[in-house]
Amino acid sequence: MDFDILTQSALNTITKNALQNEPLDPGFSSKDLELIYSLAYAQYENKEFKASNDLFQKLCVFNATNQKYWIGLGATFRMLKEFNMALVAWSMAAILNDSDPSVHFQAAICYFHLNQKKEALKALEESTKRLKEDDSSLQEEIDRLEKKLNPSQSKNS
Repeated sequence: MDFDILTQSALNTITKNALQNEPLDPGFSSKDLELIYSLAYAQYENKEFKASNDLFQKLCVFNATNQKYWIGLGATFRMLKEFNMALVAWSMAAILNDSDPSVHFQAAICYFHLNQKKEALKALEESTKRLKEDDSSLQEEIDRLEKKLNPSQSKNS
């Protein structure tokens, strides 16, 4: 990605402050936040989950109404195997957009790892209720997790 000198300088400053546990300046523009989000996402993609998690936490504090920040936070907590914390993030993401089936599915995965079968099944049910016709890959994932939760039953029984 090519940045002009000013943009690169701003990104360096934002990144430095964010990575050094400096509070996010309430004067950050939406462009600044998108740059931080891009960095957090890139760190996630590079399996730098702790660093990514730190940035997503800051983004959620600064703008608690942006669902994608909570989704990023939930994903990083999940990869860090901090499933209870991930559930908090997935809950916030669901509050911000209750029609999104993926956040309920992600919660089900966390419940599965916490050995909370009943809660996992409830979350899968909520995810299924919100599926749209073009969500076939998510439906397949839901079916696979349901089979793990109920190996003796099939969904259509």
